[in-house]
Amino acid sequence: MAGRQKNVEAIRDELRACSFFKVLTEDELMQLAQASYVAEKQAGAFLLHAGDEATHYYLLLKGMVAHYYLKPNGKHFLMQAHVEGALFFVSLALSQTRHGGYLQALENTTLVCIPAALTLRLVKNNTAFAQNLLHTTVNDNLRLNDQVSNFLVDARTRFSRFLFRIALESGKQVNGSIQFDLGMSKSGIAAALDLTPETLSRTIAQMKDDGIIEMSHSAVAIKSVRGLVQLSESLL
Repeated sequence: MAGRQKNVEAIRDELRACSFFKVLTEDELMQLAQASYVAEKQAGAFLLHAGDEATHYYLLLKGMVAHYYLKPNGKHFLMQAHVEGALFFVSLALSQTRHGGYLQALENTTLVCIPAALTLRLVKNNTAFAQNLLHTTVNDNLRLNDQVSNFLVDARTRFSRFLFRIALESGKQVNGSIQFDLGMSKSGIAAALDLTPETLSRTIAQMKDDGIIEMSHSAVAIKSVRGLVQLSESLL
């Protein structure tokens, strides 16, 4: 990957700040930092192509990236848009396979590229790290299943599931509602859910009119948890 940079201390600090790596000893953390590198990509540039070997997984420090596949008709099948702080492709890299899709920078992007081979060696000697890895792998598989199923349902259900997942992860109860910040623009949300911006805007307006949510920019307040759950479970 082009644009490689090496600053071992800075990489170590970024890894230490990620919960996935907190159980590593200082020596293990330094080993991983020394074997990792920082890559920078401009908006629109590809980070990975279908068929590339999955030798690394990634910690996104800045920007946004899209992971997508190409349909037989040449159109994109977007799996997920990753934002700052995301750790991704862990399971894929550790399975030592090849990428089936593409990874493209949607914004100017900086990320740490972490080698799977060394990670596997560290897992053998660190039980807590092995447990972290198992937990992450299970969550990756559940998230993948959720993403695939999202494309089989309508826009309101997709968006409701998206909100519901973030609410569970970071929502806080404030004045009778569950509030959180999405941390991404509406255009980014539309891309992540494979919706047009116009469809997303109509969906948000409908959910506001129904009293389910309030939304201003990226700030969301869920006013009716029951209503959101009902939409999330809908298959219509």
